[in-house]
Amino acid sequence: MSSKDWFIGYFDELYYKTYKPYEDEDRNKMEAEFIANVLNLPKGSKILDVGCGYARHAVYLAKMGYYISCLDISGYLLKKAEERVREFNVYNLIRIIKCDMRNMRFDHEYDAAYIFYTTFGYFSDDENFKVLNNLNKALKKSGLLLIDVPNPFRMFSSAFHASLLRGRDATRYTWLESGGYYILEKHDIDILNSRWIMDRVFIDKSTGRRVSQRISVVRIYMPIELKRFLNEAGFKIIKFYGDYKSSEYTVLSPRLIILCQAR
Repeated sequence: MSSKDWFIGYFDELYYKTYKPYEDEDRNKMEAEFIANVLNLPKGSKILDVGCGYARHAVYLAKMGYYISCLDISGYLLKKAEERVREFNVYNLIRIIKCDMRNMRFDHEYDAAYIFYTTFGYFSDDENFKVLNNLNKALKKSGLLLIDVPNPFRMFSSAFHASLLRGRDATRYTWLESGGYYILEKHDIDILNSRWIMDRVFIDKSTGRRVSQRISVVRIYMPIELKRFLNEAGFKIIKFYGDYKSSEYTVLSPRLIILCQAR
């Protein structure tokens, strides 16, 4: 499998076991409340969750009275989403869809959509633009889109200061412990192609054996690039946010979150 297809098979049981401990229910509920507050839609509205994972936000939005379509490419995460939907008793408000976001085919049926927590930017620029076009076609006229990516200024600033401290390139290493594994993360930025590359090595805590290695490659978009893409895809920018507390977007904000509207 080539690096451009890294996402195929990436979001499996190992991903779930090692990421979920960082996504406690207080965090999930808070982020879902942010989505609901920013979209500010009446109960009964139809919302599309693109790259839904295990429906960590969708179940809370359904509890608030919204109809949610959960779309993801990962069969494993969608199975976990179905379990979560039953656990939260919202199966009558949530629809599960296995689909590559590049192949979405909806006809102006949603009041809003969101693509959250670094789920945008997995593909080539042309394919990423196609995703935005697909989202525009999925939304009713004046429907809302909330898109959330890492803040590129903060990422580049962190890489720059790390390279100054070490007197070499901006590669950064981090050890984590999660889900029964030690995880060595190697973070790189491909500055010529504006890509964030993360190489993760998983070591089983009980045996000390290396069990897997995963590489993800995500396009880093500057605000001006995203604005142009969104405008060309038929969206009008409404507001920028810098975090899940609705703070103003700044150079040091952890996130770049854009609320826009289909024209």
